[in-house]
Amino acid sequence: MADQKGVTLFEVLVSLVIVSTLSAIAYQPLRSWYQQIGFRSEVALLVGNLQRAKMEAIKTNAYVAVETSSAGYSIFVDNSSVPGEAGDWIRQAGERLLVDYHFKNGLTLGSNFPKNRVRFQSRPGIKAGRFILTDTEGRKMEVVLDTVGRVRVE
Repeated sequence: MADQKGVTLFEVLVSLVIVSTLSAIAYQPLRSWYQQIGFRSEVALLVGNLQRAKMEAIKTNAYVAVETSSAGYSIFVDNSSVPGEAGDWIRQAGERLLVDYHFKNGLTLGSNFPKNRVRFQSRPGIKAGRFILTDTEGRKMEVVLDTVGRVRVE
């Protein structure tokens, strides 16, 4: 048998058992790591969109409203040309939608803002509060808005 080439069926089966065992051990940590990265990217996207809303309010000298629901959020420029409709918190036909985002993977969004909405304006001075993003495993991250409009993650 010294000149035999190849592997035996037993060697193949042992190799498959070893690979299967290692895969089973590594699956849960890798899955958890992947979900955590997805969760953090959703938080980063929310922060970026809030900063975009703040910059749009400064650039256009108009209100930019952020409305949240448990499944997502929308951001629009609240500057209707119709008297009495600018800054009314309702997206009118002529008002530009900046973001309409719905979360994936069962993430939920809560906030402590009145009626789950806040708006930026061209000058400093907004209602301070928090957005709380929760994933399916109960992990939470908070995105904080302070009174001058600074956005940060806690």
